[in-house]
Order: sequence, then structure tokens, then C-alpha cells
Amino acid sequence: MLRSLRLLIIVRVFICVFIFVLLNRFVAPYAVKDFITDSINIELREVITKTTVFTSNTIDFQLTNPKVFHGFQIRTLIKCSAYYKVFDSNCPALSSESVQWQKISDELAPANEPLIESASIDTGNKHWVAVRKTDHGSYDYLAFDKDEIDDIIDFVWSVRNRIVRYYAPLLALFSLAVGLYLSSYIISLLNDVQLLVRETDAANLEIQTNPQAYFKEFQSFINVFESLKVRLKNSFDQTSRFSSNASHELKKPLTILRGHAEQGLKSARDGSPEQMHFAVISEQVNQLIGITDRLLLLAKADANSLALNLTNVDISALFNKIIEDASLLRSDLVITHKIEENICWNCDEYLIQQLILNLFSNAIKYASQNGTIHFSLIQKGSEVHLEITNSAINIPQDLNGKAFDRFYRGHEIGSQLIEGSGLGLSLCKEIAKVHDAFIHLDTNQGSSVRAVLTFKTNSIAAL
Repeated sequence: MLRSLRLLIIVRVFICVFIFVLLNRFVAPYAVKDFITDSINIELREVITKTTVFTSNTIDFQLTNPKVFHGFQIRTLIKCSAYYKVFDSNCPALSSESVQWQKISDELAPANEPLIESASIDTGNKHWVAVRKTDHGSYDYLAFDKDEIDDIIDFVWSVRNRIVRYYAPLLALFSLAVGLYLSSYIISLLNDVQLLVRETDAANLEIQTNPQAYFKEFQSFINVFESLKVRLKNSFDQTSRFSSNASHELKKPLTILRGHAEQGLKSARDGSPEQMHFAVISEQVNQLIGITDRLLLLAKADANSLALNLTNVDISALFNKIIEDASLLRSDLVITHKIEENICWNCDEYLIQQLILNLFSNAIKYASQNGTIHFSLIQKGSEVHLEITNSAINIPQDLNGKAFDRFYRGHEIGSQLIEGSGLGLSLCKEIAKVHDAFIHLDTNQGSSVRAVLTFKTNSIAAL
């Protein structure tokens, strides 16, 4: 089962967004706590530098940074100062020598101000955030309960959760949109590469386009593909040369054998075993010569060297001549035809005759017993349709897809009992290709096979 790349990308985007939200939910509280603590330390540093803090009885601490707190209020602020005689029961804990004070950065401290330090202090069940400054030969202290920070964080977090719940559908839609965009963009890049590969076949392997990829990650693939084209071209050339040379080399001895077989056939006594042997040899040699001729034509087609001798051919007359032999080959068949007269085509007569004969031969050989064959040649506008339809049984399921493959012979129709090399239709395809024509097979509900040759002609006149 093939998987969908687009769906995979969308799912991956959703997973990434979900992991981000999950990590944010667990990590953000610690980051928020540190951020708020640092921000309050900065505000405490600014407050402790004001002399009015220790001369006032006010213990509330208004957080004034609008970008951070938006008016949050610290309910309890502890003040300790020997100079101002301000004390609290927690002051001994703040002034204990065991407390580790840290100097606040000079970049944060105003110029010409006394030394200011900060610390986190634990006293039993209490946890304090404190700052102190050196003044009047002693220290002034400000501190408040960390629980106040936790209250602020809880409030901020509740607001954040409400916002997340409110925007969750929008986040899901955003993830879907991003997934669709990324998948569409990636697939468009793959389609560009696919177009390059799809337009490459044996006929244009020698063309070196040297395309440049939009992204360097794809360039290596294109370089490998161009290298593969070179290797395939060399392999095709080698195979084509071998087929061509082998066909030429085989044709001469086969022709000699055929001559001797025909001579022996004539000299042997009628009805004698020798005459029967010579007849079989002649038939098999003729079949071998036909195979070598087809292989030679296919080799030329592969090498793009299939030369055409174009003439104005009366396809109607040629087709009618071939149809006349149908009833002689299979007397059990019902032969029908619909041939328009005077249809001409500027083509290679020998090759087109080979094409039609191959289609005709297949229809005769594979037509069902006491079946039918219908021949049709009809002009439709600027196109001409040449069709041969034969009744058939047990048609192979893969016939439409593989009929034009070389050496393909369907097993279901009893092809093992019918002579053939499996090269006829592949040769038809190559002949049609060099004539800018199109050939295909259709099967009709498993009861008939139709071969259709479609070509264009501007030469339609009586000869």
C-alpha cells in the first residue's frame, strides 16, 4: 500500500507543533518564574535606593513595570534598617552571615549608587527574595515572600491557559495550512524532477541538457541521473549493435538453408518422408528469417536509424488486399469490414505493410473458434482510424499494459500452442512511432480485442 507524502508532511507538522506546545507547557513555568524573579529584583533595587522607603510605615510594594506586571501588588514587604531603626521578626534571618549575597550587575545599577546585592533566603517554611544596600556604615534590607511570586505566576499561567484554549482551533488550522503549504511546495519540486525523468527515453538519451536544480540538495540527484543516462545510452547502443550484427550474420546462413530446403523439397518424391522433412525445415527457416528481420528493424529503431522511404500509399487498397486472405486462413471465422475508399498516407509502404500484417496475423491466430473479425478504416476529420477487432476468450488481465512489450505472450489465451516470437506488436509500436502515429489495444469485457492505429494524413485522394 502506497503512503501519501502530503499526509505524512501534515502529520509531521502537527506532531512538531504538539511537541512544541507540550515542551512549552513544562518549560515555560521555570522560565517565567526566573523572569519574574529577576524583574522584581530590579524593581526592589530601584525601591531600596529611595530614602523614603524606610521613613514610611507603608509595607505594600506596588510593582510598577507596565510591560511585565500591569499593576500587581506585593502584599507584604519586610524592611530592616539599623540606621532608620526599622525592624521585623524576620530581620535576623536577613542579616545572618550564612546568607550568600550576590552583587547586582553594574549595568543594571544606576550610576553613583551604593553597592546593592540580592539573595534568596530560606527560614523554616518561609522563602524570601531579598535585596540589601550598603548605607550609613550598615545595611538596609528589603524582602518579600516568594509565595507572592507563585501567586503572580499562577495568575499569569491561568491567563495563558485560557488564551491557549481559545487559540487551539486557530493553531490547528495554522498547522494544517503550514503542512499543506510545505507538502505542496515539496511535491512541486519533486514534480520538476519527475518531469525531467518522464521526458527521458531511449530516443533522447544522447541529449545532454545539464539542468541546474533550484536547490543544491537536488543537484546531486540530477547529476546522478545524467550519469545514468550516459550509462544507459552506452548499454542501448551496445545492445542495438549486437542485435543488428547478429541479425545480419544470421540472415546469410538462414537464406542459404532456405535455398537448400526448397531445392530438396522440389527434388524429393511427392508425399515421401524426405519431402515432409524438407517442408518442416523450410517452414522453420522462414520463421527464423522473419524473427531476424524483426530484430533488425527493432535494433534500427532503438538506434534511431530506422530510415523511411516515404511514398503516397493507398491504405484502402493495401488493407483490402490483406483482408482477402483472411477467409483463406481461417474458414471458421465470420469476416466483416467497413473500408472507406481512396484513403492515402505519405508513409513507408514496406513498414506499414509489416505493421498491418502483424496486426492481421495476431487477429487471425488468436480469434476464438467460430468467432468473428471486423476490419475498419474510417477517416474522422484529419485523423484516420485503422481497426482490427477479433473475438477472443480468456484474455490476459495484463494484455493492455504489456501487449507491446518485447517477447510478451499472454499465457491465458493458450499462446504456448500458437507459434510466435512476441516481437510483432513491439515492432508495430516502433513503426507507428517513426510515422508519428499512435497504436493501442482495447479489450471489451473479456470477449474481444481491438487493435487501433490512428494517424493523420493530408493526402486523401483517388489514385
